[in-house]
Amino acid sequence: MANGSSFRNHAHALTTTSAGAPPPTPDLRTLGAFDDRMLSSNLRWSGTLASGAKLETKLGVERSWQDTRVERSGVDGLGRPETAGSVRTETDARGASSTGKVTRAFDGGHVLAFGWDARFNASEDLRAEQDAVRVLPPGQPPRETFDARVARAAVYAQDEWTVNPQISLYLGARWEGVRTRVSGNTFEPARVRSSVFSPVLQTLWKLPGEKGDQLRLALSRTYKAPDLYSLVPRRYAWENNSATEADYQGNPHLKPELAWGIDAGWERHWAEGAMLSASASLRRIDNYTSNRIYFDGLRWIFTPANEDRAALRSLQLEAKFPLSAVMEDAPALELRASVSRNWSRVDSVPGPYNRMEQQTPLTANLGLDYKRGALTSGASLAHRRGGRVDPSAERSFYTHARTDLEAYAAWRFNPKLQLRLAGSNLLGEDNFFEPAYIDPARGIERRGWTYPESPTLRATLEMTF
Repeated sequence: MANGSSFRNHAHALTTTSAGAPPPTPDLRTLGAFDDRMLSSNLRWSGTLASGAKLETKLGVERSWQDTRVERSGVDGLGRPETAGSVRTETDARGASSTGKVTRAFDGGHVLAFGWDARFNASEDLRAEQDAVRVLPPGQPPRETFDARVARAAVYAQDEWTVNPQISLYLGARWEGVRTRVSGNTFEPARVRSSVFSPVLQTLWKLPGEKGDQLRLALSRTYKAPDLYSLVPRRYAWENNSATEADYQGNPHLKPELAWGIDAGWERHWAEGAMLSASASLRRIDNYTSNRIYFDGLRWIFTPANEDRAALRSLQLEAKFPLSAVMEDAPALELRASVSRNWSRVDSVPGPYNRMEQQTPLTANLGLDYKRGALTSGASLAHRRGGRVDPSAERSFYTHARTDLEAYAAWRFNPKLQLRLAGSNLLGEDNFFEPAYIDPARGIERRGWTYPESPTLRATLEMTF
């Protein structure tokens, strides 16, 4: 598979200061050019061995290139030049993966399985900056280089046991490890190694006498390794650097998250294509990854870091069914609705707003799909609640609630040709973000960001060969 994209963006950022000192560059213009290229290939093989076991395996390779150039020009509050330069970043990434699974059935309803998942990713990055007005910070070379390597490996064994037609058990164990190495010309090389052994237990109970009703319960230990973007300490700088507009920089010492989890759910399939479900989950996360802000003596830095522990609770309700399941001679409409409520707590941060940084407290979705002949159409309404979050004792932010309306229509000319029209953000919702930072010496710095957005229309012609 080959994939390429090019994007050009011209932005004009104006900052209005209502209290306190204005930023160095309240009037900033940028011109960005972003080019991505990617090549990938997957080889899959499946078959039956002489012993009767089934083998499924896949081997994949990938190569990608990214080239970004952002030119900037800005003036201060009196109209004097403050910056006139550019930043260019280049990334050459490659990766390989191998996954496989061997399964064999035995008497007594047992199906034993053994599998593996191995991945290797590497990237070489370059960041070059120049400016005709502003002098680069002391110690920062015009060209910065980064080299990152991440190797992951996992093996697992499991027994899928059908005890009887109503009860089935899933017992297993998994070992997973990750090795990372990051080096560059502006920092000392860093290596991180970690691994975890994870037992897994799942059970499914089909309720007797109730057609389509079932209960499930799962206990697991999960492992989430950081990606290359979070590990490579390449800087993404902001012109008006401050505690609420800090430069982003990866953390080569970042550790994986480890979590114990328990999930429970109920499902009822009461008609053809109709389903009601309710589920709840609980997670206890060690080495929870959040983001920290600190002052390095010259600039404010925003970087991912491991906290001690976080807890997450979730409750989900979902329903989907064709209208014909509740009404005779109904049109070919399918309805779907879901609600998700989340609660979280980070132990190292004082409450009451010490929620996980990326968590949405409440989401609700309502949608419908219609199909008649060659025409398929539909719409969905999604609501996301915002609120205040305190990622640390010094930092907080507030996100506004958002409601999105999307719609689509697709016309299939023949089995191999289809035209699809889609509209998103049809209500014209803007994005708002309000970070704040409490400094014992400087007081409170609060900033509001507004990202105007408009409805988006897209036409796609899909051809299958």
